[in-house]
Amino acid sequence: MNKSKLAEIFFLLSPYERNQLQKFVHSPFHNQHAGVTALFGYLDDLPSPDPAILDRKIVFKSIFPRETFNDLKFRHTCSYLLRLIEDFLAWKELQEDGQNRDIYLLKAYRSRNMSKAFDSGWNAVAKSFRNSEIRDLNYHYCHYQLFSEKYNRTGARSIEVHPLLLQINDELDIYFIINKLKQACNMLSHQRMFNTTYSFPMLEEIIAHIHRQNLQQIPEVGIYFNAYMVLTDEGEEHFLRLKEQIARYYKTFRQEEMRDIYLLAINYCITRLNKGEMRYTREVFDIYKEGIENGVLFENGVLSPWTYKNIAAAGLKLNEIAWTENFITSGRDALPKPYRNSFFVYNTAKLDFARKDYRSVARALNNVEIEDLFTNIDAKVTLVKTYFEMAEYHLLDYLLDNLGQLLRRKKVMAYHRSNYSNFISFVKRLVNLKTYDPGKKKRLTQDIVASEILTEREWLMEKLEEI
Repeated sequence: MNKSKLAEIFFLLSPYERNQLQKFVHSPFHNQHAGVTALFGYLDDLPSPDPAILDRKIVFKSIFPRETFNDLKFRHTCSYLLRLIEDFLAWKELQEDGQNRDIYLLKAYRSRNMSKAFDSGWNAVAKSFRNSEIRDLNYHYCHYQLFSEKYNRTGARSIEVHPLLLQINDELDIYFIINKLKQACNMLSHQRMFNTTYSFPMLEEIIAHIHRQNLQQIPEVGIYFNAYMVLTDEGEEHFLRLKEQIARYYKTFRQEEMRDIYLLAINYCITRLNKGEMRYTREVFDIYKEGIENGVLFENGVLSPWTYKNIAAAGLKLNEIAWTENFITSGRDALPKPYRNSFFVYNTAKLDFARKDYRSVARALNNVEIEDLFTNIDAKVTLVKTYFEMAEYHLLDYLLDNLGQLLRRKKVMAYHRSNYSNFISFVKRLVNLKTYDPGKKKRLTQDIVASEILTEREWLMEKLEEI
């Protein structure tokens, strides 16, 4: 039972959600099965999903103490509780989405011919829409539904429906345009990351329509329009507009969606950085810093360990040592527990590297286990640079071979394999230049500059200059 969907979903519930679910389960409107109530109580009393305690015969004996084990009855009881939890989660989502809840209530009034209740309710909902700070995709879809309910209530033969039909059409257009732009951004990002190819039907017509109607002036359209243009490499001006719009309109979208928009801008900066355009370090750092300060980059108070790592890396690259040290320390407790220690140690080691405290770096990175593949690779890259700085060439040679084996053994995307393989090759050639050779140095410099994918280009060039 410990591997069942019921156990999985139950033990993912927060203490607050379990408390709400308890009331849901005990309500006779939702549940009239004593066995389901008993099963909930049994699971709720468990501190964790222990496989031994979740043996189906043990659980059955606990909830039906006077009966012999009946597998069919046990399965039905589990199924009823699972369905109840799913109903609870759907109800919870609806309660948290006030706009959709209001639309459903208006539908209920209309279907029951409650004209007075519908009209007063519709006016109240329309006013809340006008005053809403949120103007995201869901807002426009619900607004379209709101006008549609009014149209359905009024009837097609009334002269009053003319402005309603225009409003329905406008809201549906905006919803469709934003959704298509958003989906195009997702597809372009995936296309770049995994070297896939997508077609984008109707996008040319939509872009032309946006230009004709000047729809990019609507903030929620403009943000996705500029994000799409940025991802299609249509010039830096769109990135600057996107960055300005994000700062100005970050409250226009729900936090989850705004976080995705931030990440689109961040990924654009990272793409440019990977091409050697180092001025984008400041751009990405400013976006990250802004997202931390306004809370957009947090999800329920939790910060992604990879975002934590990237912010620290940008801060160190800009020599924002004091700010970065404070961020690494203060952000530690916001990390998910499984990643908290390893990512804190890793980023502290990067901070020590920036301070040229190489022994602390070597000690930290040799005594921490990092399960995340790319962070583990990054840690090895930092250790390679550390051994080079310490002139520990025997350890360096061993680590380079180890890193090469790791890249061959693991399923690493072509982009990353090329990036780290280039780094390994260039470090080996750099070590062989301990004795000054003008010809070799020139060729190595040319190859580093010409390398299309190389995130450690700046450090390699700095070491070359020192020879």
